[in-house]
Amino acid sequence: MPIQAGRQRSLLAALLMRPNQLVSMDSLIGAVWDDTAPPADGPAALRNYVARLRRALGPEVGARIVTRSPGYLIEVGDEELDVLRFAELHRRARATSAADRPTQVARELTEALSLWRGTPLADIPARGYHQNAVRRLHEMRLEALERRIDADLLLGAHREVIGELRALTAAHRTREPFHRQLMLALYRSDCQAEALDVFQGVRQNLVEELGIEPGDALRDLHRRILAGDRTLDPPPVAPDRAAGRHPSTAPPAARVPAEVPAGPRDFTGRERQVEDLVARLGAPRGGAAGLSEVVTVAGPAGVGKSALARHVAHLVRGEFPDGQLYANLRGSTGDPVPPAEVLTRFLRSLGTEASAVPTDPDELASLFRTAMADRRALVVLDDAADAGQVHPLLPGSGATAVLITSRSHLADLEGASRVHLRGMDALEATGLFGRIAGPDTLTRDAAAVAAVLDVCAGLPVAIRIAASRLDAGTGLTVADLAEQLADPATRLDALRVGDLAVRPVITSACTQLTALPTAEYGDPDPAYVFRALRVFAESPFIAATVAQLLGRPTGAVQQALDHLVNAGTVVALPAGLYRLHPLLAAYVAERAGADPAARGCADPVGRPARHPAEGGLEGAEGAGDAEARPFGLPRSRVPALAPARELRLTPLG
Repeated sequence: MPIQAGRQRSLLAALLMRPNQLVSMDSLIGAVWDDTAPPADGPAALRNYVARLRRALGPEVGARIVTRSPGYLIEVGDEELDVLRFAELHRRARATSAADRPTQVARELTEALSLWRGTPLADIPARGYHQNAVRRLHEMRLEALERRIDADLLLGAHREVIGELRALTAAHRTREPFHRQLMLALYRSDCQAEALDVFQGVRQNLVEELGIEPGDALRDLHRRILAGDRTLDPPPVAPDRAAGRHPSTAPPAARVPAEVPAGPRDFTGRERQVEDLVARLGAPRGGAAGLSEVVTVAGPAGVGKSALARHVAHLVRGEFPDGQLYANLRGSTGDPVPPAEVLTRFLRSLGTEASAVPTDPDELASLFRTAMADRRALVVLDDAADAGQVHPLLPGSGATAVLITSRSHLADLEGASRVHLRGMDALEATGLFGRIAGPDTLTRDAAAVAAVLDVCAGLPVAIRIAASRLDAGTGLTVADLAEQLADPATRLDALRVGDLAVRPVITSACTQLTALPTAEYGDPDPAYVFRALRVFAESPFIAATVAQLLGRPTGAVQQALDHLVNAGTVVALPAGLYRLHPLLAAYVAERAGADPAARGCADPVGRPARHPAEGGLEGAEGAGDAEARPFGLPRSRVPALAPARELRLTPLG
């Protein structure tokens, strides 16, 4: 049944352009109202349009629009949607060597191109919303045309494609592949002068419109035509070509890697980051001259970087018909995986015989770049240690994309776009907690839930563990859990269920923080400031108090605190207040209780507390006074703790 209402068509198009993928309510509101302002209660209005669309589609088809927080998805089979069918045929053709089986490539791409009927989404009002998606579809069509014509030329159909190529070169005045194909078709049709005229025409277009000269492929073909190069003559008829465009049997499709692990089924929140990553990874990428898209997701331990990356990778898998490669680089474990090991596995996944995989690291990287050059694939590199580990794993040019997660910002990874992931906000944290523990849990004891989430302080791994304990069938109530988490002495033990535990995450975060290269930071460096924060426990403080405590300028301490906020170890509160992350505070108190030295001069995670300006804090005053000096600070600075005691009376925001 035709959908007459414009906004219902816009809604249906937005769902069908991401088949079998969750589309957030915010994104759908943008599609339905496009360049006009949505009503005040946008979500309610959207739900009304979804209900109308379901009725218009009928009970059988309408039921395929599934409600799934935080939006909707539509369930569609691969053979039911022409976009999916086109992408699959295009993928199969790309996976087949045109030089060996041009008949199969030409047949599959001819079928794919037959699915096109004018401009995609021409009757959809939401033109602005779908602009990027339509642009990607057009680019895929042009790529398919180029490949199909290359196969036709291999089949000796040079005369047949001249008319089509004249129209294509007129419509795409600076697209060099079409001009190259027209030059070759004309030359093989004994029209050498016309072929040379095509070169002069496209050169003029490129210079006048883009200010560039033709690329190597066009210039090389021009030179060879001038020289009468006989290798440009039509190739001899091979068995596959002799069989015509309809061989009796087709080879099996090449294996396409699909290595990304499943994302969390209860993935919740992060709507803005998901939209951002999907847009960046799905953006049109250049051909031979374009660089691969590289996107990094950075953030502290336990903040959900890997979950976000896996979730997004599955959302965009339709954009990458040549597959998805995945590697856990174990960068945060202290034992990162060598790049050569990852490259060896990637090459095998791409079909390289084990005997053909080199052992030299440079040769491995070179072969990997070659294998990826003609693919539209996604590479997911999870938990990278640094840019040095990542560089050999990056494809060179082409239509690939790379998604990297790391606790480091990888600032020295040139050309990458970056997403910084912080803890969940209150709404996201509540949503995740309710999704796992059950929505009724949020209403039964709202105060206890708030107390639990306050301790978790936006850390998804802690929220997940806390909610899972309530769902474990032990009879534990939210109030019981809140009581366990209120005491720093039992807090970390309470956040454990099955194989999930928050303690290793916190330990790893502290270890990484104290391993910072202090020479890269100012005075004081973030690790030095972090060690001093133990005196505040979980009480809020301001930068000026820490600066007075350490005898350092407030501005320098503020910079160090900003780094600690980004690292997830300090929580920023309203009105310029901070507090140590509750789970870090519990860990620091725990270490201090277990190790008397930690109450004096030692770092909470075991590193001696030295600073260049003081030559170390453990020497001049003597070990016997360590108990009297909070955190091993010199006696002269102990009075600076008075403002901190006053701040203990300030309620948490």
